[in-house]
Amino acid sequence: FFFARRSAFLMPTDIPHKLMIVIPMQGIVGVCADSICQGLEIYASKKKIKAAKERGEPHGEVKKYDVRRTTIFACVGAFIIGPLGIIRYTLYDWWFPGNRMYVEVPIKTTIECLVFTPIMAALGMSINEYMKPAGTCHSVAVRLQNEFWKVLVAGYLSKVITTFFMMSFPGSMTKFYVGLVTSMFLNIFNSWRINVALAGDEPQSSKSVPSTPNGPRDPTPTEPLLSDAGAMAGVAKAPAEPQELASGTPATPQSGGQGH
Repeated sequence: FFFARRSAFLMPTDIPHKLMIVIPMQGIVGVCADSICQGLEIYASKKKIKAAKERGEPHGEVKKYDVRRTTIFACVGAFIIGPLGIIRYTLYDWWFPGNRMYVEVPIKTTIECLVFTPIMAALGMSINEYMKPAGTCHSVAVRLQNEFWKVLVAGYLSKVITTFFMMSFPGSMTKFYVGLVTSMFLNIFNSWRINVALAGDEPQSSKSVPSTPNGPRDPTPTEPLLSDAGAMAGVAKAPAEPQELASGTPATPQSGGQGH
């Protein structure tokens, strides 16, 4: 058992060499994943605006590509997610040598999904939120409190399947390459989930767009009623004023819609 070996607690010496490969590759995947996600968002924005123009409804501006968001997403993957991942994969193989589907692979998958997946999800959400222009420690705490379990549960089943598949391959770098391919699709979903679905920015941005009130307004003394009956009554009273002044007696009220 690995606890009986002192060398099991030592860091493998090949990790620095692996990091030289992991960091740039993880960064490239992060840029590609977030760029694809933003491209889909821009396409959906253009399609929505086009439909609003055809209906003659007010619409906002087309979403622009956010370089800052892509940079943050890629840097988090390159300098945090990727290095921590290759370190874990190396230690898994160091502590649990072998890839038997009924022993080592389930153990590695359980540790990865139950221990490190929640930690990495919280870390990624915190950094992405804090690096926003208006990000604060309070906003990070609020977002984790409201959205952490939604983000974690949303992709948990796929995470378990991909992790079990990845842990069945021998060697930490092989695991990393397999995880890099599968994480490409998961990162597209995670980018959309973190920055769009749970961002909470859309309701605030919609308030800045001027819009006309939908409900009826109370008439003011200087604002005439816009109904047809009110307009007809106003027209009927106009010729009655000279008659009242000439006779000196108030005119008898006429019922609406009846005339000579």
